Amino acid sequence: MTIKVLISAQLSTISPEQNRNVHHFLRRDLTASLLAGGIQGFREVTGVYRGQRERSFLVEVDVLTENHVASFAELARRYSQESVLFVGEDDVGCLLYTDGREQGQLEFLPGKWHRFDPTIAGSEPESYTVDGDDYFTIS
Repeated sequence: MTIKVLISAQLSTISPEQNRNVHHFLRRDLTASLLAGGIQGFREVTGVYRGQRERSFLVEVDVLTENHVASFAELARRYSQESVLFVGEDDVGCLLYTDGREQGQLEFLPGKWHRFDPTIAGSEPESYTVDGDDYFTIS
């Protein structure tokens, strides 16, 4: 089993070209971490956070260490992200806030990471992840 980490570099406040660039730079940073043995793997997904769609990465780690948490927090700060989502082996999720008054705080989210069907009216949550043809959220 692996732990999932969802992170993005994109922002609704910058241009599409700037978003392409920061996404490329985050991919480069994750590739360096993969080559250094810091992460198990990663893939591109589509994230929706508070209603804003963005290209994101789903990163997999075998064991989540304090160094992993610190590294992901640093990446999020570097790309001006508000938070990073961690999903444990038990499918419980938590947000690590990386800016603002909540910086450094963990917020455990109610519910579990699970698939949902976006074709069912009213089923689309405010925040979710699209991984291929599968839609996931925590509720």
